[in-house]
Amino acid sequence: MSISGNFLCYDCKQLLWLGKAIFAGDQVAYYHLGNATEAPNWKQSQLNQALWKFLADHTSHHIGVLCDFELDDTLQDYTEIGGDALTDISLDDYLTGWPGLAAEGY
Repeated sequence: MSISGNFLCYDCKQLLWLGKAIFAGDQVAYYHLGNATEAPNWKQSQLNQALWKFLADHTSHHIGVLCDFELDDTLQDYTEIGGDALTDISLDDYLTGWPGLAAEGY
């Protein structure tokens, strides 16, 4: 069984899925989205940009990182950034027009 991590804004009811939690001992060392052959999250440009945009969008909001076993049913009404449900926002749509992309040459 794998454990996933989620970055949440409690104020805006949005979340960004971080991927599988990779442990070092009993603590999360980092998160990895995709299979083992894919680049680490920090090398995945779109995911990296979405994380920085999430931080910028939710400055001074109540945010946190929770593992999937810590999520409760009340989070079902959250909008997932990068999710595939009708109420979710794709990463492409989330990043469209974001000024942070200009600095990266997008």
